Amino acid sequence: MKKIRVLITDDHELFRRALRYLLEADPAIDVIGEASSGQEACDMAKERLAQVVCVDWRMAKMDGIETIQRLITVMPQIKIIALSAGFEHGTEAKMLAAGADIYINKEDVSGKLLPAIHAFFPRRKLVDGVAPHSGVADI
Repeated sequence: MKKIRVLITDDHELFRRALRYLLEADPAIDVIGEASSGQEACDMAKERLAQVVCVDWRMAKMDGIETIQRLITVMPQIKIIALSAGFEHGTEAKMLAAGADIYINKEDVSGKLLPAIHAFFPRRKLVDGVAPHSGVADI
């Protein structure tokens, strides 16, 4: 079975590691890399053929908005999950308007990220007899 190729983009290494840990627990997901900047994310996504990119709102040099816009320009089929601590009013609307498919507040990542990723690919098959994410995968 082909795995869902996910790229993590956040300027905080600790958060990237936590996301990797969460995602790698799912047998249907392949974390293809971690980017610490928007430019690095754009380069990696194209080079490694990412299907899903998790993008942080606040990053140095290139923020989440610009990163999202560049990603969808180069790879229109890519799925983007916008992430933010949500401290600024209007963050969600701005990221969705930029082209993100889904917005998740960082406080909700542990319960919402995997279902969001699997919602993009609902017809994934079983892995070793276990659904990649219960309630979402088709058999």
